[in-house]
Amino acid sequence: MSKTSSLKSVRVWDCTESCRSEYHARRLNAAITKRNLSDFQIACYLVKTCRNFSKISDGLGKTVLHTAASCGRKNLCQWLITKAEANASVPDLESGYTPLHTALFYGYVDVAVKLIELGAKPGVLDREHFSPISLLSLDTSTVSGLSNSCTEVYVCGSNLNYTLGVGTNDPKKT
Repeated sequence: MSKTSSLKSVRVWDCTESCRSEYHARRLNAAITKRNLSDFQIACYLVKTCRNFSKISDGLGKTVLHTAASCGRKNLCQWLITKAEANASVPDLESGYTPLHTALFYGYVDVAVKLIELGAKPGVLDREHFSPISLLSLDTSTVSGLSNSCTEVYVCGSNLNYTLGVGTNDPKKT
């Protein structure tokens, strides 16, 4: 195969700083989710794929910063905000989540702290009127009015693999 014929298969993007391609956004968001790629490799891919990579969004309004926050990529989030000028407080179209909401929803507190340090607004509310911080307490249940007797735990014996409640290191006791 000659060099010119292999170059014909190379796709050249006709992309400008005002690109709004959802196709680009989907490809970029998919690349960020690949765990075997480093943040540096992803950043290079973002720059090479779309000139407006930090501002475009997919059909649900998710930007590359949303996806980086949901995957726990703290260094990539920092680079997107400081170098690529990504907006740290833009909500998505689906739930109104900002990248800060997304980071906390997926349990990446370190990413959330970095986003706040870089200017993300913790007071922005989603479509259900939850702030990013209030998402932390959504899965907890509150039980009130219990007496101390309701907190006892009953076990039915002991064995080596703890399936009966408590374990033992004595192999003769089963």
